[in-house]
Amino acid sequence: MIRLNTYAQRKKGETGVVLNRIKQSNRNISLSRAQSVKESVLIFATDQGVALDSSQFALVGHGFGNPKTGMCGGDPCAPATEAEWRSNMRVVFRIIQLEAESDVFQPL
Repeated sequence: MIRLNTYAQRKKGETGVVLNRIKQSNRNISLSRAQSVKESVLIFATDQGVALDSSQFALVGHGFGNPKTGMCGGDPCAPATEAEWRSNMRVVFRIIQLEAESDVFQPL
């Protein structure tokens, strides 16, 4: 059985400094996960012969600021199961289509 060491469990009796370190650690882990996925996508695209510009990726690590299990007041709701806990460790892709810039100058 995996013990779920959640923020809600740690919050009891911890100082503000410790809680802020926990929050920052979660943001760092989240951003690291996003970076790993970006690198994997770029490698996969290269292997498939698709050219992607890595600078066009925007990475956001929410930490536990946007948990799938929801918020309980100002804090993330503690997951009740391992499945809920794991559901918060996710990557969301949003593909945004932008209009290409014209290759011919036209004065306004």
